[in-house]
Amino acid sequence: MEKIINVNNNKYIIKSDTDLTQEQLNNITSKLSCNNPTNILTKTCSRTSGKVGETVTLKATDTVGTPNYTITFKKDTTIIETHTNVPSETEKITTYTLVTGDIGIRKFSVIISDSCSTGSLTCEEYCDVTVTSACISPSCSFSVS
Repeated sequence: MEKIINVNNNKYIIKSDTDLTQEQLNNITSKLSCNNPTNILTKTCSRTSGKVGETVTLKATDTVGTPNYTITFKKDTTIIETHTNVPSETEKITTYTLVTGDIGIRKFSVIISDSCSTGSLTCEEYCDVTVTSACISPSCSFSVS
């Protein structure tokens, strides 16, 4: 079964194995009317590597979606910082200092959640950063005569 619905001047085709009830259609329409938040800044991974002791700067600005927002910065699965009740189009910035335990490839990300009345909607963007030691292997010049 197919049902065509219009939400915010966008046409959606809903496909289902059975007829949907009006309540189900209303729920779908309500969810579609809450746009997913997006990061207003184009995803930029200008920092793809770093050494222990250096800092990584993470920036995000919420837009679209339904204000107010929650913005969460993460390294891999660990939360670095969370900002709640953020008004629309407000830039948040956090810095993270790379440590020895970060050596390898780390996933730095931002998750933006909105306040949609039918359930929070989210977007997530990430960049991989290769972390190396700040130490450099010594060079040996050795001879025996």
